[in-house]
Amino acid sequence: MAGVLAQLVERLVRNEKVRSSSLLGSTSLRPLNSCMNRFVLSILVVATVLLSGCTLFKRKPTAPAVAPSPVAIVTPDNSLSGKVVIFNSVGRFVVMNFPSRQMPNKDQQLFLYRAGLKVGEVRVTGLPNEDNIVADLVSGEAKAGDEVRDR
Repeated sequence: MAGVLAQLVERLVRNEKVRSSSLLGSTSLRPLNSCMNRFVLSILVVATVLLSGCTLFKRKPTAPAVAPSPVAIVTPDNSLSGKVVIFNSVGRFVVMNFPSRQMPNKDQQLFLYRAGLKVGEVRVTGLPNEDNIVADLVSGEAKAGDEVRDR
């Protein structure tokens, strides 16, 4: 844009030189042409300054918004979880209750937790009877109400 305006100014200057050398340049129209040329020249200069100023203050592209996080993958918890129903301290065995669809296998080792702390280990010895199953206490201690988990 500035190059185009510079070319226009150059042409005006050339036209001014040509007019001043012509026969009409010596008549009374010369002050009018000179005044008109100065007016046009000043408008061109103002336009050049304004247009170049506008290009300086263009908005810079902003960084793209943060990409959305990937979709969360939800996997079901397939771990065993039950409760100690009865503890026999003489025979050192427990009767545990599990949801009907989550029964441990025979000879599976499970862990006992009380208030979130591991307190013992049991090994399943009996077969399931409805939602109850029997296990021998291998180590630690047990109480009715303890949580039974496989991890």
